[in-house]
Order: sequence, then C-alpha cells, then structure tokens
Amino acid sequence: MNTTSMNNHAISLSNLTVSHGTSFILGPINCVLEPGTVTALVGPNGSGKSTLFRTMMNYHFPDGGEINYWGLNYSNDAVEIKSRLGYVPELSELDQHGKHLRDLSSFMSHWYPTWDTHKYNYLAEHFELEETMPFKQMSKGSQRKASLILAMSHNPELLLLDEPSSGLDPFATRKMIEEITHYMEEPDRTVLIATHSMDEVRRLADFVLFMYNGKQIGYYEKDALIDDWRSVWVQNDVEAPYSWPGVLHVENGGPIRVITNKYRELLEYLDANRIAVIKTETLELEEILLQLLIPYKEAGKKSIRR
Repeated sequence: MNTTSMNNHAISLSNLTVSHGTSFILGPINCVLEPGTVTALVGPNGSGKSTLFRTMMNYHFPDGGEINYWGLNYSNDAVEIKSRLGYVPELSELDQHGKHLRDLSSFMSHWYPTWDTHKYNYLAEHFELEETMPFKQMSKGSQRKASLILAMSHNPELLLLDEPSSGLDPFATRKMIEEITHYMEEPDRTVLIATHSMDEVRRLADFVLFMYNGKQIGYYEKDALIDDWRSVWVQNDVEAPYSWPGVLHVENGGPIRVITNKYRELLEYLDANRIAVIKTETLELEEILLQLLIPYKEAGKKSIRR
C-alpha cells in the first residue's frame, strides 16, 4: 500500500541529532516536508548539509531523534524507503572503476521495479552524455549529470539532491532546473535540494531550511520570507528606529534605511506615527540569509572570547 495518502508528510525530522567526527554536532533538526513541495537547504560551507543528507540515507546513524518517510522508518522499512527515493550526493558514489553510464543504468534497472528506460534514454540525450565513456573519465559536471539521471530514472517519489548543480555550466544548470520542474508536475512528488545558488532557491523552492554550524536557524515558506523582509527608507529626523516593529538593521546617511522582518507591521507603525516612507524594496535572499546569520555569528564570537 502506498502510505503517502495515509500521512500528511513526505519527510519528518524530529529532534534529529548526529555526532560527526570529534567536534561537529548536527542538530537538533525539526521540520516536516509536505508532499508536492520543494525545500531548499541553505547555509554556509560546514553547516552540516551533507551530514544531514547522509543521515537521511542511513549512512550515518542518529544519536537522537527520528527520521520518517511517508510514515516509514529505516528500522522496519529500509528497502521500501530506498526504492521510493532518488539521491544525488555531494561527491559521487557511483562506480569509479571503469564502468560507464550504460552499464550503471543496466545495473540499477534490476534494483528498481519502477525503472523507466524511456525516461533514462530521454535524460541521457537531453543532458548530452556519452553513455560509453567510463565514469571515472568524465568531468565533474558530467558526473553530476549522470548522478542526476540515474536518481531520476526510476521515477522516485522523493529526490534528495546535495548540490546537484556543482560543476555544471549555466546551460546544464538550466536543464537541471527544467527537469526538476517537470518532475514536480506529478502529484505528491517532493524535493529536498541543498544549494548555494539563490537563483535555484528563487526558481524552485517552496520552503527554505536555513542551517549554520550544524544548527537549524529557521524553516520558512519562501514567499512569506520574501514578503516579510524589506528595506524601508525614511527621513533622517526620526528617533529610535531599532524600537520599530521587526527592525534588525539601521543605516544612517541621508535618508535612513532600515531592514525589517515585519514589513506590514512596520508600515502600520510608521503611518500611525506620521513617519513618511520614501521608498521600499524587497530584500535579496542572500541579504536575508546574512541577517539571519548575524546573531549566531555574534554568539560564536562571544563564546570564543570567553
């Protein structure tokens, strides 16, 4: 029985913690990914994104918490879970000893009852891959394409993509985005994608999971995030702008620019206090992320000073 209809989530991470190495601790991570959505996993290098993916693939074992897929868990349902998801790791884990893409596809087709040869042939042609070139001789970009093709060719319900555009040229990246968009046209498909590209976040994501130094610092609906965070300019003869609703940053010099994460509340406040707004602008996602990181970086500096 397909359990997707019995549960309102594709992935549930509950108080997930993982020790990796001697000093890095991931978590706790808490989030629920709904079927039919794309979630972008965003954060600086070293945030723990790849550790999270490898834990979700059951390559690392959690120290605490739970991972559930469609109400299933690895303790009881590992084979079914793996058969219903596709994974592109940060570093390719495909055969490095002379096999080529055609061999790999033939091998994988025996493991997946849902393997779609037509889909595989289309993707191999679409991404212009030479199927008989040994995998270890491929460029990094071609290896990424091959990994994506093999992950998608059995029509998984869930894609876990760890930096899938790394090493791709702009044309291949556009094709990748197009294929993920086509993939999501089917009902109850779900994607979790780690990326440094804010363009990919803008074009693909419904939700954004921000991470820093192993910690989850926010899980947001992307459109609401963009709508709530704004730059607002006012005249410079005002007092105490840091006390205004949601104001996190103030820049003086000419008109005062403030950054708020409560845009509508701020406008109501300014109107009630007869403070004229000169102009407003939406914030780029990069700047929103930087603002979200500031308190965590400051806390880290204080910890070092102690």
